[in-house]
Amino acid sequence: YSAVGPLALSAVVPALEHFGFEVLEEIPTALQPRVGGEGEDELPIVIHDFTLRLPASVDELALLPYAEVIEGAIAAVLDGKAENDAFNELVLTNQTDPRAIVWLRAWFRYLRQGGSAYGMDTVVSALRHAPKLTAALIERFRALHDPKARDAKRAEALAAEILADFADIKSIDEDRILRLFHAVIGATLRTNAFAPAA
Repeated sequence: YSAVGPLALSAVVPALEHFGFEVLEEIPTALQPRVGGEGEDELPIVIHDFTLRLPASVDELALLPYAEVIEGAIAAVLDGKAENDAFNELVLTNQTDPRAIVWLRAWFRYLRQGGSAYGMDTVVSALRHAPKLTAALIERFRALHDPKARDAKRAEALAAEILADFADIKSIDEDRILRLFHAVIGATLRTNAFAPAA
């Protein structure tokens, strides 16, 4: 819903599509107007009812326990608190934590600055096609750097698991991308990702 008048569909629809939804229709319902300050127009409260289709690879029942996280991630994008790009699809398809999406995006940008030629869609596709490996990469980063979860033995075990999981990757490009992410995580000596303001 929107308490400041109707939302622009040109902003909302691309955001939903970046999460992997296919937007089929939208039905707006205006409620009684909210009275603005002096000299301001009355702004209606609008409920936007969207009909969405999930990607074929996503089991809607598996998403139910994760619905609140997905809703929060979409709200953060629509409120301008999170970025609106293809990485958001991983929240829906892989059930990746929105905070970890920020890390994946940062590693991607670091790799691009370092000369990697892989574009965002290619990288997101590689991460989407390897959900177990993507989750292990994120968990390894946490085990190496999260003060609440730091565990060198766990990080070492995850590194071995990740290396073994590379055998299941069929695409040479996806293998290279995932190995680049693994290398960046292993080379990271310190981070502010777990600082209170992060």
